[in-house]
Amino acid sequence: MNKLLLVIKSRLPDVKLIALLRDPVSRVYSDYLFNQRNNKHEGEKSLLKAIEADQKQGYPEQYFEKGLYYYYLKKYFDIFDLQNIKLFLFEDFTSDSLKVVKDIFTFLNVDSSFVPQRCFFRNPKK
Repeated sequence: MNKLLLVIKSRLPDVKLIALLRDPVSRVYSDYLFNQRNNKHEGEKSLLKAIEADQKQGYPEQYFEKGLYYYYLKKYFDIFDLQNIKLFLFEDFTSDSLKVVKDIFTFLNVDSSFVPQRCFFRNPKK
């Protein structure tokens, strides 16, 4: 992975990177609901049981490691200029997507007065 990042850095030295991060606890629960909808843990009704099932199958990171964002982002922080990396919170995007999009436009030096026709977050509850 670091080799790829170094190639990107060498070919696009001023590249701007954006990450949208979700609250780790909400991310775990969302992952669990996704797995339930896709019958990954057939018969397992609780999140705790699903986590235990993954650990028994040799996938202890299934729910938790994905939320340890620092370990994923550190590679980028070490290679790219910090002023070219912008982090946004998923919860901010869901509560005020237009503001986040405008912040992204500003970060990218794009006309922030532009208002996309469709700039909203929709997550139907099932």
